[in-house]
Amino acid sequence: VAILVGVRVNRPQHRSPWLFFAAGLSSFLIADICYYVLELVAGEEGPAFPSIADFFYLCMYPLVIVGLVRMLRQVAPGRDYASLIDAAVVGISIFGTVWVVWVDDVVDAPFDSVAGLITQVAYPVMDVALFTVAARLVVGLHLRRRPLAFMVGALGSLAIADTAYGFYNTQGTFET
Repeated sequence: VAILVGVRVNRPQHRSPWLFFAAGLSSFLIADICYYVLELVAGEEGPAFPSIADFFYLCMYPLVIVGLVRMLRQVAPGRDYASLIDAAVVGISIFGTVWVVWVDDVVDAPFDSVAGLITQVAYPVMDVALFTVAARLVVGLHLRRRPLAFMVGALGSLAIADTAYGFYNTQGTFET
C-alpha cells in the first residue's frame, strides 16, 4: 500500500518498476497469510511442505526481479557489459558458495516428494537471482543512495531468512 501511495503521490516518470515491487510484496503478504492460516488449521504438525504459501512466496521473486530489471533499464539505458560481467561474477560466486554450503545438503536430504525438493532448492536459487540483479543495479550505476542501500539490505535479509528457513526445514526443526 505504501508503494502504491508513493507512486500516486510522487508520480515517478516510470511507474512500472514500483508496480512490480508492489505486486511482489503483495504476493509475499498473501503467502504469509496462507502460511499462518494453514498453520492454524494443521495445528502442531505445521502446514504441509510445499503448500500454496510456497507458491506465493516463490511468485514474489520474479515480480521483484522484473521490477529491478525495469528500473535498471530506465535509469541506465544502453548496454554496459562491464557491469553486467561484474554482476555475473558476483552472482556466480554467491551461487557457488550457496550450493556448496547449503543446497548440496538439501538435495541429499530425504523429501516426501519431488515437488518438495524442487521447492526447497528454488528458494536459494531465486535468492541468488534476485541478489544478482540487485548487484547489477548497484555495480552498473555506482549509486550511493540511501533507498538503494535499504533495498540491498532488505534483499540480504530475505536471503538470510530463506537460508535459515531452509536449513531448519531440512533438519525438521523449523518452528514459527
